[in-house]
Amino acid sequence: DPNTGRVTVPDKRLWVLKGVEAVLNYRLGDHAAGFKAAIFACTERPKENDIATVLVDTTRNYVQQDEKTVMQAAADAPPAVRKQILLGVARVKYDVAKDFAACESTLDEALKLDDAFANGYLWRGHTRRKLKKWDGALADYEKVCELVPSMKNNLKATMDAVRKQIEDP
Repeated sequence: DPNTGRVTVPDKRLWVLKGVEAVLNYRLGDHAAGFKAAIFACTERPKENDIATVLVDTTRNYVQQDEKTVMQAAADAPPAVRKQILLGVARVKYDVAKDFAACESTLDEALKLDDAFANGYLWRGHTRRKLKKWDGALADYEKVCELVPSMKNNLKATMDAVRKQIEDP
């Protein structure tokens, strides 16, 4: 729309275009519009990793502007979408606010929605490392490896460092 600068896709049945709309608005700095489009796309295709990533990224930006709206959207969203929104909120608590206890709590909530949410376990493991909850961090990393065996090599050094902390705090 040349008047508002907002990118809009009129046919809401086309989830992939809503995903593109979300990315474009995100890159243009219209986080509210990007967030709304990403919720739609993720609701239509909750198992599409690229769409889930866009939703997490738009959430991370929009929650800093309007946390109340983001949390209301999370409450209204289906569980597959809510967990992605909660991951975005948790990432802001981790990366920006450095509020690791709140981050862990938010991730606990996301994992209650889906006990096979590998990204939730990964970020909760990182968070628990920051909180020096070594046993919990190791359990979360092990769960990631169980859910996504290809992550074993990526997490090996991290898990070894956590084991060392457990053995010799």
